[in-house]
Amino acid sequence: MFDKPDKFHDECGVVAIYGHPEAANLAYLGLYALQHRGQESAGICSSDGRNIHCHKSMGHVAEIFTPEVLGQLPGDHAIGHTRYSTAGDTVLLNAQPFSVACNKGRIAVAHNGNITNAGELRRELERDPQFRRLPPQRQAQLQKKLQHFSNLPPQQQERVLNRMETWEHLTHDQKQQARQLFQQFKQLPPDRRQAVNRAISGMRDLTPEQRDQLINSEQYRNSFSPQERGILGGAAHLPLAPGDGLQAEPPEE
Repeated sequence: MFDKPDKFHDECGVVAIYGHPEAANLAYLGLYALQHRGQESAGICSSDGRNIHCHKSMGHVAEIFTPEVLGQLPGDHAIGHTRYSTAGDTVLLNAQPFSVACNKGRIAVAHNGNITNAGELRRELERDPQFRRLPPQRQAQLQKKLQHFSNLPPQQQERVLNRMETWEHLTHDQKQQARQLFQQFKQLPPDRRQAVNRAISGMRDLTPEQRDQLINSEQYRNSFSPQERGILGGAAHLPLAPGDGLQAEPPEE
């Protein structure tokens, strides 16, 4: 036993709360008690059974989770993590919990330890029958997109995941409408695209009736062409990802 290095052997702190209305607050208290297990970054994901809300940052638990931040983590389920790295860079991209969209919906995961067989898991995915049934060109496109996604800053990754999650909840007709709107949107000059997107963002918190009234108002008739107001009218009735507008092309099927 005396041959072991003389240093701390603590590992990442992980906490989970289930079925409590103050789940995020309890997760915070748990992470605060486990701060000694990791001082690089900390994060909490909460859920109300329908949506997952996440916040993570570099630094200490008490500095990250102010009352305002905890107020943005509703739900009666929560998981939390403090990171002590044994592999990987000390950057926000490696902070946990991880939240991703998959074919089962959005999930959040916090774990301790290293995934030592990540390469093997990737090869297993590539050997998956569904993946192999894709044309070689499509396989190459997916691999390229996955590599591009992994190189994005965390904020952009979150926006991509939000778009994917929103897209999965659209009906077939809504998806067709979104594609048509985007094609019309691309034909606008850059400055008009910016104006249309600002208008879409401004309508985000309005009711459908209020959006229609605004689009048909004298102010909008003077500010936007008939084509632009048509795009606004279509976008106003689509549940697009918050803050995204029409600036991102709809995902491929």
